[in-house]
Amino acid sequence: MITQERLKELFYYHPESGDFIRIVRVANRIHLGDHAGSLQNGYLVFRVDGKKYKAHRLSWLYTHGTFPPDQIDHINGIRHDNRMVNLRPATNAENKRNCGAPATNTSGHKGVCWHKSTGKWLAQIQVGTGAPKYLGIFDDIEEAAATYQAAALKYHGEFAHA
Repeated sequence: MITQERLKELFYYHPESGDFIRIVRVANRIHLGDHAGSLQNGYLVFRVDGKKYKAHRLSWLYTHGTFPPDQIDHINGIRHDNRMVNLRPATNAENKRNCGAPATNTSGHKGVCWHKSTGKWLAQIQVGTGAPKYLGIFDDIEEAAATYQAAALKYHGEFAHA
């Protein structure tokens, strides 16, 4: 596993931009001053000593000297934004709370779906494990979305997805 010392031998990390700049030439096609990494599933990824790493994890290592105990959350939800102000340690549950609506969502609002049998909007939120917590049925989609947002702030705190 890579160490902070080894990482600093090979790269300069700029915490305000989130960029890693190569300070050692490792191959003919890779030059000093090149930005490291390429996008994979929205994350910036690059190899160090033959092993692939996500840049946000290396940003944390570079700055703090160790990897976080669990995961790293991108506060603004942009997976390749590796500025230090955008990164925070998180559990898996916290990280999931800060996700947007799933691709299958048709309402356009996280936690809100159409309740076919009533012909109204249903708001619900995941709190812990098990079934989602019912927040109510609403005539107006905006009211359902606002109810979800208030519940997200209450139950998810700083990890509530805006």
